[in-house]
Amino acid sequence: MKLEKSDALLLHSVVFAYVNSNVSLDFIDVEHLEDLQLRLSEFVTNEERHSDECNHDTDGEEYDEVDEDDIDDDDEDEDVDDEDEESEESPIDLFVRPMNADALNQIKVKTPDGSTVFLEFEDVSEVKTVDALLDEGNVIIEGVLKVVVTDNDISLYDGEEWHDFKTVKLPKSWKKLFPLGKIVGFSEGEE
Repeated sequence: MKLEKSDALLLHSVVFAYVNSNVSLDFIDVEHLEDLQLRLSEFVTNEERHSDECNHDTDGEEYDEVDEDDIDDDDEDEDVDDEDEESEESPIDLFVRPMNADALNQIKVKTPDGSTVFLEFEDVSEVKTVDALLDEGNVIIEGVLKVVVTDNDISLYDGEEWHDFKTVKLPKSWKKLFPLGKIVGFSEGEE
């Protein structure tokens, strides 16, 4: 069976609604469903998860079929160091308020696989992050810390990786809030 992007979006929405419903789920079931959501989201945005030859959930814990002895603690320390280095490599040039990003109109962007979707930001009452909603919220990139906009691209950093999209047409309001080529972070303080 071949899964199309539109089918993956629909499945992502159904799983999201089910996980967030009032149905009592075991913790392990929630973990598996959230992992499925993440994989569907990555499939739609054509991004690959970085893993070291074994399946991990989003918290780095192994599934039952992975032997704990197969995991090298030094590799995990290197991953943490790499994230620290990446954060240090791209310091934030200026800050904007999450509510100002939320107030922007949605724009059309192209995903790495060439699909055209809408992108908008949502203020989720976090001081230093916003959520990026793709395709009317069917795909969510949670905890966006940084945004970089150029003439033809927009990149979103969620603390783990950069998500890159091609911009179809960038309104002046977006260019004003996110000056071209600047690394923009989020803060409730003064801009």
